[in-house]
Amino acid sequence: MTPYFREAGSGPGVVCIHSNAASSAQWRGLMDLLSPTHRVLAPDSYGAGKSPDWPSDREIALQDEVRFLEPVLARAGTPFALVGHSYGAAVALVAALAHPGRVGALALYEPTLFSLVDARSPRPNGADGIRHAVSAAAAALEAGSSHPLALAILGKAAEDGIVLPAAGGSRALGGKGVTATVEGKDIFLGSPKAAAERVTISEEMQAATTALNDDGKTVSMLIVDGVLAGAIAMRDEPRADAAAGLKTLRDAGIKTIMLTGDNARTAKAVGAELGIEV
Repeated sequence: MTPYFREAGSGPGVVCIHSNAASSAQWRGLMDLLSPTHRVLAPDSYGAGKSPDWPSDREIALQDEVRFLEPVLARAGTPFALVGHSYGAAVALVAALAHPGRVGALALYEPTLFSLVDARSPRPNGADGIRHAVSAAAAALEAGSSHPLALAILGKAAEDGIVLPAAGGSRALGGKGVTATVEGKDIFLGSPKAAAERVTISEEMQAATTALNDDGKTVSMLIVDGVLAGAIAMRDEPRADAAAGLKTLRDAGIKTIMLTGDNARTAKAVGAELGIEV
């Protein structure tokens, strides 16, 4: 089973992967622009345009999309550039991770947010590949750090069984984040404010970050070779037995309040979850 694809021009290869609601026709304008100097290939993903539908009852994963597009990637030569939009950006990132020695450039436009994918379907889902890629890169940056957020990222990576790639030239940037080189790529992980100093943060991503902050989560953004690749949200969570313990106190007529000097939004979110005054 092979994908339908459009092709134009000659020269260095460029593969363009469309958004979930589009097809290869999305890239006609870009193909016209690049074809005088590049060989541009724009495939239709599973179920889009003239390509066949996903043939299984199993939910499709990003790795499945990449395997389907392998004939097009092979046709692009070495090195080639990847361009992806929305869901196609997530597919492009996983494809780049699958071919680190072949992909010379990666351009992602509005990459799919994990939280939006998770809202549509429970895990495991189509965000797993890009989620693990971001977790691996972030964990590689934080390896050896004792910062609470670093320990949270490392703990999650270990829980998910993610093998950490080696990081070189790690450097902490006070109050901003950390940088390093991971598998030949320059990576930055840090606060949204610090990330905005390096790349443009879309209104969609800003809104998603605000929503996560309002839920009491601290957001760190990951930038790979000058492109926003993902975001990680973390929050202090109550003990598993906290709700039961507080109920016992309420049943005994004891009023409980939370006194904390920690992040106010985190405290309010946890307090609301446990039903206690902050």
